[in-house]
Formats: sequence, structure tokens, C-alpha cells
Amino acid sequence: MSSHWCRSASLVIRFACGHSLTGRSCLNRVSCPAVCGRVVGAPVFNRRLYSSGRPTLGLEQSACTDKSPRSTVLPLRNLSAGHTHPLCQHEDLDVRDIEEKIRRTLGSRQQKHYLVDPQLATVVAQHLRTGDTDSVIFECNPGPGVLTRELINAGAQRVVALEGERSFLHDLRELEVQLGAQLEVLHCDYFKLDSVSYSRHNSPYMTSEELFSRLGISERAWTEGVPVKVVSILPQHKERNMLLKMVYVLLERMSVFRYGRIELNFFISEQEYLKMMSCPGDMINYRSSSVLWQMACDIRLLMKVQSQCGSVHYCVPNDHMCLVRLCPRPHLFSEGLNSSNARALVMLIRQCLVKRRSKLIDKLNQWSHKSGRLLLSEMALPRDVLTGHVSPDQYLRLFLLMHHSQDFAEFFSFWTLSDTSVRHTLGQSA
Repeated sequence: MSSHWCRSASLVIRFACGHSLTGRSCLNRVSCPAVCGRVVGAPVFNRRLYSSGRPTLGLEQSACTDKSPRSTVLPLRNLSAGHTHPLCQHEDLDVRDIEEKIRRTLGSRQQKHYLVDPQLATVVAQHLRTGDTDSVIFECNPGPGVLTRELINAGAQRVVALEGERSFLHDLRELEVQLGAQLEVLHCDYFKLDSVSYSRHNSPYMTSEELFSRLGISERAWTEGVPVKVVSILPQHKERNMLLKMVYVLLERMSVFRYGRIELNFFISEQEYLKMMSCPGDMINYRSSSVLWQMACDIRLLMKVQSQCGSVHYCVPNDHMCLVRLCPRPHLFSEGLNSSNARALVMLIRQCLVKRRSKLIDKLNQWSHKSGRLLLSEMALPRDVLTGHVSPDQYLRLFLLMHHSQDFAEFFSFWTLSDTSVRHTLGQSA
């Protein structure tokens, strides 16, 4: 009896510590189940993303240990100078080799996430509409290059791999030689483009002007189409700040958005996605970032991936990663909003939603005495409406009415001439 009890206790302790019960590699470790709700119309996958800090998406054991025979038919891909080269749709990857490359990045101070499941990469590539020959795909932090291969297999004409970790550059450049003009590999960190707090002497640093000039991508009118599609996995420990700064950049048409409507395809946590899509009246999740993103972009949930818990002791509700498409609206700047007054729009929404249960009329009267009542009546809003009950479209209309009113001239002149700039905030690296 005592030996049986000791064996049971040992199994429990080993499970709690995250050790394998079978003595195999880390690919077979036990992962705790995720508790979540299902979003209608979004497929849920159980695959794995690798992180330089920890694995973040669960992996079914059969996904890497399946030894079923693969198809011998190799699709041909056009290369430069009219040559063709066979590229297997699911090119065999040595998982142990991938893990070895990822171990080299564990010393990095930043946690980065990498996609290593070919089946998941295939689905992601399909969602990116790679057949659009007018758009260049920026793959940020491709790591082992699993998604890179699938993007090419899906028909992408031009993929630019922006990798900030030197340990992955060698293999990516070998793939670049193999694929020719379809793939370009640059040692660059996309999320540090134009960052004033990042030293220019650091090799991954590059300005957006240098990047687009090197790639031969010129500026486009905002309504002409999508010149670039960006795909990446945002680090969960700083995704909120990164998303907030990116929407500021978008509205002021700075950095990469100087070149047109850049489409963003990001893996973000489900918790952050729900905040981004929260509705007026949700006093917990409805925030300034929710209003700004819904105002600036068409937002679409492409897929959900079940996330593996960072610790076997702790699982949270809504434990999924969401692939979200953020496509800037083509007519965003056609009704009076422009890069010059966008800063005032940002500050208006931020100040209104600091306290979501405060009355909107009180805020308006602070900026122009007794003008709030006239604005609310013109917008057909009740006088006691709360700031947390105003929709993004209503905020944009309110801003445009204020912009054309002489009563709020002082408010706009302050944010136009003040030394306090949103641009300085954007430059601070997350």
C-alpha cells in the first residue's frame, strides 16, 4: 500500500513540475487544458508556436510524430530568370534541429514566438490571400522559416523575411538562394522601425524609409490599395503597448503608413482581441484603443489557436491566440481627418475614456464652456450620455464637428502647437 501511495505521489509531483511522464523529449510533455469560449465562425486549432521564453501554443503529439507517407508530387515554383525549382508542400523539418536553433535564442532579453507546425502555417498562408500579386508580404521574425515556405507554396510572389535574431539568418539566407526573387531576407526588427530609443548602431535597426527604399516600394495614395501585408506574432508581455502605438502611427500616417494602407495580420491573445472588439457600454473592456482601432480599421478574426499554458499550475479563461486582420479603411481620411489633426483626435478619445462612467457633456464643457449641449443636440445624443456609451463612429463625428467649430479652436491649437507630441510616445520602444 505504501509503495503504491509513493508511486502515485511521485507521478503527481512530476506532473506538477512539468516533467515528462514517459521520459521522452519536450514535444511529449503534458500540457494542461485550456478553458475558453468559442467564437462563432472562427476555426479552433490545437497546434504549437515556439517561444524563446516558453512554448505558447499546444501541440498534438501526432502532429510531429506522424510517420504516414507523404505525397511525392512536388509543385513547381517559378524562380528568377525563368527557372523552376521543386518545393515540397510540407518540406520535412527536423524538429530537433528547430529546437536547437531556438535554444540559441533563449539568451535574448526579449521573448519571441515562432511558428513551427507546417499544418498551421498552411492555414495561416491561406488566410493571407497570397495570390494578390500587388502586395508584398512582410514576415516578421520568421525564425525557422516554416511559414516562409508555406507562403511561397501558397503562391506568394514576393516575401520579405525580417529577422532580428542572427541565429536564424544563415538558414533563411540558404532558403533565399534556393527561391531566388520570391524571397528576400533582411536583418531587421520590424517592431523597432523608426524607434528613437533604439540605437542606430545596433544592426537590426532600420528606418522605414531605408527599408522601403531598399525594397523599391514607393508611396501610394491611401485609397489605391494595399502595398504591404505584415504577418507576425506579437509578444504577449507587451502586445497592448505595441497595438496602442501602432494605431497612433496609423492615424498620423507615420512610419510604414506613409507608404499607404499597410495591412496587419497579427497573432494576439484572445483577451486583447476581445478588448479591441468590445462594444459601447462594456465599462470594463471598452477603452480608447478599442475606439481607435474600430474607427481606423476593418477588423476580422481569421482563426483561433488553442494556447498552451505557460505554467502547468495556471490556466486562464479565453486561453487562445487569435489571428486578426487589421486593414485600414480606405476612406478614413476623406471626411476631414488628416495626419495633422489626428493627434487631437487621439487625445480627445483618451481623455473621454479615462473615466468611462463620466458624462460626455461635462468633458465638452471643460474644453468650451456651454458648448457641449449644442454638440450633443446636433448629434441627437441625450444630455446625460456617458463617455463609455459613445460608439467609435459617434466619436469621429463629434471630433469633426468640434474641428469645424470656432468654440473649440483653442483645444485644437493646443494639440497642434504643443511640444507634447504623440510622436515622442511612439518612438519609445515597448
